[in-house]
Amino acid sequence: MKKRAFLITLAALLCLLCILCLVACDESSAPVCQHRDADDNALCDKCSESYTDGTDASGSLHTHAYGEWIETTPATCVTKGIQTRACSCGQSETQYVAELEHLPSAEWKKDMVNHWKVCVNGGCRLIISESAHTYNLDNVCVQCGYDYADSGVEFKLINDGYVVTRYTGSDNIVIIPSTYKGTPIVAINEDAFNNYMCSNVTSVVLSDGITSIGDRAFSLCRNLISITIPNGVTKIGAKAFQGCENLVSITIPNSVVNIREDAFEGCNGVIQKENGVSYVDKWIVDCDDEVMSVTLRDNSVGIANYAFWGCGNFETIVIPDSVRNINPFAFSCCDTLTQLVFGKESELTSIGYRAFYKTKLASIVIPNSVTNIAEEAFCDCDYRAKVYYGGTENTRQNISIGGSNGNLTNFATWFYYSDIRPSLTGNWWYYDSNEQPAIWQLH
Repeated sequence: MKKRAFLITLAALLCLLCILCLVACDESSAPVCQHRDADDNALCDKCSESYTDGTDASGSLHTHAYGEWIETTPATCVTKGIQTRACSCGQSETQYVAELEHLPSAEWKKDMVNHWKVCVNGGCRLIISESAHTYNLDNVCVQCGYDYADSGVEFKLINDGYVVTRYTGSDNIVIIPSTYKGTPIVAINEDAFNNYMCSNVTSVVLSDGITSIGDRAFSLCRNLISITIPNGVTKIGAKAFQGCENLVSITIPNSVVNIREDAFEGCNGVIQKENGVSYVDKWIVDCDDEVMSVTLRDNSVGIANYAFWGCGNFETIVIPDSVRNINPFAFSCCDTLTQLVFGKESELTSIGYRAFYKTKLASIVIPNSVTNIAEEAFCDCDYRAKVYYGGTENTRQNISIGGSNGNLTNFATWFYYSDIRPSLTGNWWYYDSNEQPAIWQLH
């Protein structure tokens, strides 16, 4: 019996020993960290689950000991810098460094238009504090000290102000101010920019107060792209922009009443051609010799000097209501032209010197809005012409008619406009259904 009890006890002890060995075996095969990911979490070599208890590869707790920050990318005035530091375990971290403040140059940089400073931090060179000049009465900028006298623009004082006589500067953009030394600038003289020094000029801005642009003023400025003409300019001279082959931007203000011959010759960038007629902005400036009939744009405001000179292939011209000025020689020597027609709402105010010289006009409409007919405007026209005037016999007296228009004043028969059949006898006319002048037949 004692022997059996001993065997049972021995068996129990052996079982306990086996259990202890198994536990020890499990502990010896505990997961071992093989590597760390980006968040410094250890990964189990068996199940790949990450530890989050902050242990290192040996299972011991690890606290990063980072070194000094090292600049890897320097900061500039326009980009942030980058700094990096590392732990002995191989982990690293980065941070941004704020941009540097711009350091403006001590001296102003300047041209005819603006002044500015540049950042002198490293190679930044960013333009800062740029603004237009503010001139005192001596045309010296009160902020940067730029003296307009150094611009290369030369002036001459005449009765009512200065005129620009020449440009010898080097700026691409040229601004002509309203005043010089406290006196108005009133005109751009002939040939002012017509010289080899102007080959670099790409843009010109004329300020308020200028009233005329002289003959050949900008002729052969081949690199001129744009020009700003202020309201107040009344005259653009002959060949003023001749040969400005790169000119693409120009607006002719409503104040202009006269554009002389060939003002835009060769300016293909601003000339628009339609049915053989050439336009610059809203002005009619030229016509092809072979044009057989003429239809003008409805928004046209003026007909330049010599625009239709010598075009001898059409008989009738209808002038749009929007046209205000017919310049000298506009239809001179159009020897087939027999009829001139204006609409009821015509805004025409003036007919220039020899505008219809040596035409065959036998029928002429003169709007009530006309106040001036220049000398010889209708010289050598058909002396038997019928004149259809848009006003009355009394308002006709308001028209200033220059000399040598005897065919118009002494020989032509004048008719006066009436919408309805007049009750009074006399010469009366109206527009028929085709907008053509017709004579009232009174019984």
